[in-house]
Amino acid sequence: MSSLHDSYARALLDMALEKDALEDVEAIAQGLAEGFAGQERFLAHPSVSPSDVRGLVEKATDHPLILQFVDVLNHHHRMAEFTAILEAFFALVESLSDEKVIHVETAHPLSKAQENALIESFKKRFKTPKLNITVNPAMVGGLKIAYDDQVFDASTMAMYDALKHTISR
Repeated sequence: MSSLHDSYARALLDMALEKDALEDVEAIAQGLAEGFAGQERFLAHPSVSPSDVRGLVEKATDHPLILQFVDVLNHHHRMAEFTAILEAFFALVESLSDEKVIHVETAHPLSKAQENALIESFKKRFKTPKLNITVNPAMVGGLKIAYDDQVFDASTMAMYDALKHTISR
């Protein structure tokens, strides 16, 4: 899989989770992947217009998220990558575990309401998010969130460094 496939697959996954439609999108995508398997040359052929491709997909589904996704792929001339992107999407869906440990580093203890808000926001991405919270007074303010191979640093120091970098340009 390429990073291109992963990027589009992640976007589809995020949209499906945001719309609480992952099961529907996954089922429809499975049917489309089977239907378009081996058709990459057809999908990329210059005589096949984006509206032709959309029409074929519309015959299979009227799901607005899938149709919007196909429109984006058509707009960026990526329909030849359609089945590979769907395969990357299936891999991402499969990687969603029942429980995902999310490491949160914060300068001050979080209130129960703040913890619940974080958990709710991560439920859009993971089935059962579990917070592992560490209080680090040296951070001064903000927080860092890490899971899998991703780190989101919204600490005061990171914001300071970003500002310093911007000013030094």
